[in-house]
Amino acid sequence: MSEFGNAVLTSAGLALLNKAVSGEARLEFTRMALGDGTYTEEQKTPAALQTLTALRSERGSYDISTKSTVNATTVKLTALLTNWDKETGEALITEGFHQNEIGLFCKAVGDDTSEVLY
Repeated sequence: MSEFGNAVLTSAGLALLNKAVSGEARLEFTRMALGDGTYTEEQKTPAALQTLTALRSERGSYDISTKSTVNATTVKLTALLTNWDKETGEALITEGFHQNEIGLFCKAVGDDTSEVLY
């Protein structure tokens, strides 16, 4: 069974969040991703993880299916993690892997070039 540490907000995610707080942009959470990348103990530190711009070894990307406000400080995002291509019905992943990384991605609303690992 995998053990995940605390969530870390990346530097790019923080920059986008700052734009939202200042009124320059609105955030849209776009997708979740799973990966099988491995990290040394030094690479697992919050300071090192904050510099990431992508998962080390992304294996699957999944749309956010629902978004809801839980309370004043919490937003609930749901994604359906499936192995089937919704258009072709074919398997996306044909070999098993250890899910070592989870990433949440967002962008500024209306700016498709601004997606970052949050």
